[in-house]
Amino acid sequence: MAKHYLKKSIKIGLAAGVAMFLAIGGYLFHLNSSLPSVDALTDPDYSLPTIIYDRHGQKITEIFIKRRKLVVFSQLPPHLINGLIAKEDSRFFDHFGIDPLRMLKAAWVNALAWGTRQGASTLTQQTARQFFLTLEKTWERKLKEILLALKIERDFTKEEILTLYLNKVNFGDAWGVSAAAEYYFSKRVEDLTLAESAMLVGLLPAPNRYKPTRSPQLARQQRNIVLQRMHEEGFISRSQAMASASEPIILAEAADPTIEAVGYYVEHVRRLLLENYGSKSLYEGGLHVYTAMDITYQTASHKALVKGVRELDRRRGYRGAQDGVELNEVGQVPEEILESINAGHSPEVGKILKGIVVEVTDEEDKPRKGNDDEPPPPSRALVMLDKATTGVLAWKTVSDDWQIRLEYPDEEDAKEPVPQPIRRMSDILKPGDLIQVEVIGMDSETGQYSLGLFQEPQSNGALYAMSPHNGDVLAMSGGIRFGREEGGSEFIRATQALRQPGSSFKPMVYASAIEEGYNPATMLDDSPRVFILSTGKKHNPQNYDNTYLGPVSLRQSLVRSRNVPTVQLVEEIGASKVIEYARRFGLSTNIPAESIIALGTHSVRLSELTRAYGVFPAGGMLAKPRYILRIEDSKGMVIHQEETEMTEAISPATAFLVT
Repeated sequence: MAKHYLKKSIKIGLAAGVAMFLAIGGYLFHLNSSLPSVDALTDPDYSLPTIIYDRHGQKITEIFIKRRKLVVFSQLPPHLINGLIAKEDSRFFDHFGIDPLRMLKAAWVNALAWGTRQGASTLTQQTARQFFLTLEKTWERKLKEILLALKIERDFTKEEILTLYLNKVNFGDAWGVSAAAEYYFSKRVEDLTLAESAMLVGLLPAPNRYKPTRSPQLARQQRNIVLQRMHEEGFISRSQAMASASEPIILAEAADPTIEAVGYYVEHVRRLLLENYGSKSLYEGGLHVYTAMDITYQTASHKALVKGVRELDRRRGYRGAQDGVELNEVGQVPEEILESINAGHSPEVGKILKGIVVEVTDEEDKPRKGNDDEPPPPSRALVMLDKATTGVLAWKTVSDDWQIRLEYPDEEDAKEPVPQPIRRMSDILKPGDLIQVEVIGMDSETGQYSLGLFQEPQSNGALYAMSPHNGDVLAMSGGIRFGREEGGSEFIRATQALRQPGSSFKPMVYASAIEEGYNPATMLDDSPRVFILSTGKKHNPQNYDNTYLGPVSLRQSLVRSRNVPTVQLVEEIGASKVIEYARRFGLSTNIPAESIIALGTHSVRLSELTRAYGVFPAGGMLAKPRYILRIEDSKGMVIHQEETEMTEAISPATAFLVT
């Protein structure tokens, strides 16, 4: 009886085992059939940045969601490969995609800890996860990872797997090891040192936590762990590990002086690309965009624009401190304020920072030492930039830039500030003032920064430079500072802002007249006159010098920019006819059909007005603005070539005569 039950139990157990085997086999077969083909890794679809170049092929910037740059295996230095293997998968060259020994060890450690303390994924499994799977922690995802790893090992060499992995993986502020080497160290990946390679490998477990731009201390700890593992695996000697572990982490200089200068131009190009190619191609397609910009012209023109706007603001006068800070009993700034005023911004030449004045000394306040005939040292203001950094505002620097301060009367009904001369430092600064300063240098002996007094201009400006013969926009600045930070803007004034052209509209009026049969010798009347607008309102134009010349030739009227004869021309030709010619010149904004448009009372865009002026040197031809010369895909194939487009606006003879 017992034997019978034993046989029956064995049969049931075998049947259950077979059923379970078939069920598991069926499940794995189904799971395997649902997996993506690893053939896609032969030519993987990486998320690559769009690279923007100037007209000479000089790289300007990148537009991306993930900063990435691809490399081949021969570019990867041996110590980078060795560090990766030592830290992430020491049996990489021995296993077949999964490491059973490592799995058993991890299972034992995790069982003892009653939790997940150790992972068992090989580099091949991590590659499968990077390309095909999510980070969800489920048994099904893990099984898919194992099946894909086996397939990858079957179809690709170990070197190809390492290359795929290092091109794909996240390093914090960059994706792929080449982009990481460039971003963190401004180096080609093949030029990385042992210590630098170890630091990059050390980021992999938690790149956003360990990246040196966020936590230099954690980055150093992770680097040294990698170096220790390399020594344990026999890749480097103890002395090499110790020497590399003692090296400081020196990051590449992040500031690029051209970034601000090209900001508005790049933003305009970005909008064009987004409109024509969509967000995926723009941010992930690896496009190479060659613009019409000349980076030398762009940098110089933006510098001139910033200088002009700042000088205008200085002529209007210094408006005073942004705010005031209460100093403690010994004249010190509260520590929490010093920690916050420039958080995340280090002093660099040309940078605008906030500072707190802690001491102001005028010449007459300073005691003379020694000879009474010896002049006292120049006055100055001492400024704190953070807890450990001070700067000096020298009186000469301040007085060279600022001659006027704006004094705001206490009377409530006073509408305008009163300009006052600046004679000494204490006229404009006092201890506790929160001010803006510009870093202009550093005294190597004292360690103090030399500062200039700055205030955010209340005005702004734009600049547009276009070649009239082909429409190439060589330079464009839509304001003095691009971005969303204080004082910045993403509004492109060069192409979006509407401003009155004033007398700069007159050449279009005179060109219209010549096209309609007038000539430079045609006589006009520069005498007081009243014009009636369509609304019935009377308009009595005056000349800028409040004089009248009487009979003048058309040529003389344009040369001297006379207002009354110009309005007379529009009256005679007809405002509608002038507007028709304005459209030929490329002006697209609303222009009212009134004779007063002769004086430029309507609004235009700077880009269109510049384009209109290009008609004269181009012999009457209007050029279509060209911002992009050509676009290549990620493999270097040209997918767009922008051709020169010219249309006739006026005759060559008229263009010559107006010129």
